[in-house]
Amino acid sequence: MQTSKSLLLCLFLFNILILPLSACSGNDDPVGIWEINYQDAVGQHYHDVLELKKDGSYIRYGTTLYADKGKYSFKDNIMYFESDVNSNVKLQIPYKRPDSNSLRFEPIVPPNSSQQWTRVNHPPYFRTIETDDRYIPADIEQLMLTALQNEARGSFSDIIPTGIDINELKNGQYQINFTFLSSANNKMLDIKVKPYDLSVNISDNTGFRQIPLTSDFLDFPDIVSAARKAGLKGPVKRADLRVHPSYGAVWFINTTGQAANISASTGDHIKEDVTGYIANYEADWNHAAQIWAEVMAKYTRNDNNDEGFWSADHSKYTDSASCNQNGGVWMVSGGGWCN
Repeated sequence: MQTSKSLLLCLFLFNILILPLSACSGNDDPVGIWEINYQDAVGQHYHDVLELKKDGSYIRYGTTLYADKGKYSFKDNIMYFESDVNSNVKLQIPYKRPDSNSLRFEPIVPPNSSQQWTRVNHPPYFRTIETDDRYIPADIEQLMLTALQNEARGSFSDIIPTGIDINELKNGQYQINFTFLSSANNKMLDIKVKPYDLSVNISDNTGFRQIPLTSDFLDFPDIVSAARKAGLKGPVKRADLRVHPSYGAVWFINTTGQAANISASTGDHIKEDVTGYIANYEADWNHAAQIWAEVMAKYTRNDNNDEGFWSADHSKYTDSASCNQNGGVWMVSGGGWCN
């Protein structure tokens, strides 16, 4: 049977379209989540995670410096990266797939040598909910309790949580920092959690954040929703949870150019300054102003017979002679005036 020209043309076009996909499929397909541990020239250790999504986007869950996201493609064992964070980052990197659980880049910076990445088979450390084109952390209290049980209890029996910080990274992902305090050992534990990375740092207590957090506070997505009702717009850039003596546990939510205090227990918008900073600042300012007013009064002359430093009314001395004669200092700026 003779094949029609139209059918041959269709088969030809189909092969043109499918061949590039076939060359990158199977064992060569790099789609997945990959991690690597490496050390730089000065001995600094790094844990890097790279997620290559099916839609052609990537997220690099690195440190704050290396956090990145963008678009990628691959063909003929070459992977192309184009960053959405840094317009100067456009990479072409040869890669190999030694096996289904390995991805090898040759070379990649840093360091300037081949790197063997392995597949991440565990889920993210925390659940996320999509809002404002971001995936914000959820189940914060449960994550804090898990960190407390797995990381803190084994070291210090009296450890308690004292604060939570949530910060957006350059790649649009979020890092959560839990602070715990051991009074008996005078130590603080900082546990930093990113979607695929967790680190623990122990330091001496500096005296800050010593009021303990209690449980049963609203989850972070609920707090963000309350902040929206309070008028905040745009994605969350930073948030922290602290206990304040007069208000209890309060979330401070910060977006671009906007901020609000939200009660962690009720979700109410707290319009007052929960830290007391403004009241203390104004008290200090008023106290200083009172001292200077007393100094000015002490050295101001009430009349021509008074021996004060400043004249009570030196506007009447219109030239340097009259000014100096009455104990003033002639100032030549601005056309001349008596001080």
